[in-house]
Amino acid sequence: MRREKKRKEAPDMRRTIAAVLIFAAALGFSACCEAYSLRVTQTLCSSAQAIKQQAQAGDFAAAEAALSQTEEYFSAHQAGLEVFSQRTGVSSIAVSLAGLRGFLNEENLPDLVSEADRFCAQVQAARHLFFAVF
Repeated sequence: MRREKKRKEAPDMRRTIAAVLIFAAALGFSACCEAYSLRVTQTLCSSAQAIKQQAQAGDFAAAEAALSQTEEYFSAHQAGLEVFSQRTGVSSIAVSLAGLRGFLNEENLPDLVSEADRFCAQVQAARHLFFAVF
């Protein structure tokens, strides 16, 4: 009779261990997603701030170079962001980033500043959408 009881307990323990392992894997994946999205978000927003500061200083060539680097960085990480966030949010980031190039001149400086701020806000919103799912 004791052996029968031990055999019944073993499958229950295996299920518990399996559940704990699945939970740990999900938690680890969530932590990796958070770290990745935080790193990309901070990089994109700091790049937008650098573009804004360089343009306000009158160095539009450096601002254009920084924008090109930001576009390359975003295109390299766009697929990763689409895995962790809604595609519409990531697409709006791409549209906003593409629009910055049209404002890289002296007469459109106020528009560039507001568009750079909007770009950063969209990046933050896309990151927030990922965590709203969880």
